Amino acid sequence: MPTTRSRKAAQQSLFRALAGRDSTAALQLIEAQRRAGPGFHVIPEWLTSLHLAAAAGCSEVLGAIVKAGVSVNSTLPWPGAQPQWVVALRHMLLTPEQRAALLPGMSALAVAARLGHLPCVRRLLELGADANLVGPPREGPAGVQPFTPLSAAVLRAGPGQQAAATRGVVDLLLHHGADPLAPAVRRRCSTLRCACGSEFLPNGALPLLLAHLERQHAAGRLALGSGEQAAEVMVGAARCAREQLFAVAHEYVLAAAGLRRRRDAKLAAAAAARSAARRPAWRSGLEEEPQQQEEEVEEVPSTPIAAASSDGGGGGWDAGFEPGLDAGPATAAPPPWQPSPVQLFEALRGAALGGSPAILRAILASPLPFSVAQADAAGNGLMAHSAAHAGCAEAIHILHRAGAQLTLRRLLYVLEKGVAAGAVAALLACQRPPVPPDTATLKAAGVVSFSCPIHRLLHIWKRHQPGQDPGAAADAARERNVMLVLEELVSAGYRPAVYSGLRHPMVMAHDGALTPVTDPFDPFEYFPVAGPADSRRAGGGGGWFLLVARQGAWDTAAHAIWPDRFKAAVRGLLLAARHGDGARSGGRPAAGTSRAARAARCAARAAGAQAPAGGASLAALPQELVLQVAAQAAWPMSAWV
Repeated sequence: MPTTRSRKAAQQSLFRALAGRDSTAALQLIEAQRRAGPGFHVIPEWLTSLHLAAAAGCSEVLGAIVKAGVSVNSTLPWPGAQPQWVVALRHMLLTPEQRAALLPGMSALAVAARLGHLPCVRRLLELGADANLVGPPREGPAGVQPFTPLSAAVLRAGPGQQAAATRGVVDLLLHHGADPLAPAVRRRCSTLRCACGSEFLPNGALPLLLAHLERQHAAGRLALGSGEQAAEVMVGAARCAREQLFAVAHEYVLAAAGLRRRRDAKLAAAAAARSAARRPAWRSGLEEEPQQQEEEVEEVPSTPIAAASSDGGGGGWDAGFEPGLDAGPATAAPPPWQPSPVQLFEALRGAALGGSPAILRAILASPLPFSVAQADAAGNGLMAHSAAHAGCAEAIHILHRAGAQLTLRRLLYVLEKGVAAGAVAALLACQRPPVPPDTATLKAAGVVSFSCPIHRLLHIWKRHQPGQDPGAAADAARERNVMLVLEELVSAGYRPAVYSGLRHPMVMAHDGALTPVTDPFDPFEYFPVAGPADSRRAGGGGGWFLLVARQGAWDTAAHAIWPDRFKAAVRGLLLAARHGDGARSGGRPAAGTSRAARAARCAARAAGAQAPAGGASLAALPQELVLQVAAQAAWPMSAWV
């Protein structure tokens, strides 16, 4: 009995030392109990010392625990009744993140990968841990599913140092044979498909997984075992604009769906028709030789794929696609597998998010039934996704020519995402959705705000004030982008809406109280930003935005609202016009006059006119014309922000 009690006390001391990251004390206890056997390192129905060391980041202890007899590939059991001291250790010494990582069915390698402990991951792999091991999941829909080591690392969202640790762990696991196409167990898809989720993209794991597959393809070892796996590779490759890998996966999907042969037959028939059209008229009635026909068919490009080719190699980009060639009517029994509409939409949305024009063209020329008219669960279409994430104008135009539509809700979604002005300009060049006068609010990107794009943008600016110094670099860059987007909206024909005939009564929270909205409803009556004081309270740009939205003109009365750079340029312009004769007659111009002349030339260039050669030419102009030059130079205002 005393021996049993002392052993339990030593076991509790070991687990507390590991939870407290005291590697020295843990090694001493392991050495003192080296004859106790592997049972000393296991708490039945809950935990092993190997998993606890991996969770705590004690890489120095892992080798001693394995040497004591604990299997490096052991998985956590499903929990039962726990001793009181175990409950106390779990809640007092372990962090919430560590407790969440100690899931039943997970190996010690998966626990270390989940927490980003790179030294522990490296040491466990050196000790022979299986990079693809996972325990059996619990039966039933309510059971908690475990992670594979790779999925444990990939499905770990976190920026900064966490993202750097995640990339290191993923790279190490891939080097030791982890399979990104293996089922993630915790979800119903592969680890690669899970990595395409927007919440996991910041950790940078997806490019590492795709680069690993590209290396396998280059070495001739990429084996796509099913059409499901190939479809998931299509999604990931489209999301990161990996054109070569997308082509390989697309070819496999065509072969698995039984569309590749019919596609190649269509291409061969089209090539034969083109060859017959180019044939001289005097040979049109002659019978072609079989040799010549075979040579013409062989000229049709064909892209081999890794798993469907007899030699196991892979091909290049799908250069043989032509728009308008479909699979044709089925003449045989349907193949056992077909890509689902969800898989096709995910691949197309991934291409829109990635913004690769080449992949989008290949998708639109594919015999697979892709549809650009589809939208996600929130109603956001492909053009909106491409603008909000990729910002590629060419990709937006390709989608629009293929039939994608831009609705008002989708335009507001893009504005809520804070995209660059170039993407907004590309959208508005394709389509300009109207604003209904009787609908003042719409929900977009989870936010209920104005349906008018201009009012929406001004409201976004007010909602997202960072509370920093208006002269800060980040604030100034964002302010300039908002100004550019506002100018694009005005150039497209949008004006601040005044709503009338409202469908439903409205109440607005204004000045700390709920205020009923009158009909007609002008949002500027509730959110005025009209003068320099309001401009400063709005963060530096509110008054400027209002001038742009209302297409205001510069004059001497509103000069104080303009940006400081413009006011300095106007000051230099007026000084150069006033003192031009003195600068010319004085021989060498003064320093102030020289700066004024440079400011004048800057203002003239912004106005689109030819810059004056010197201050003397400005002196000959009437003051009214000089002020007109300043008024022309005031726009676009974004040039001065």
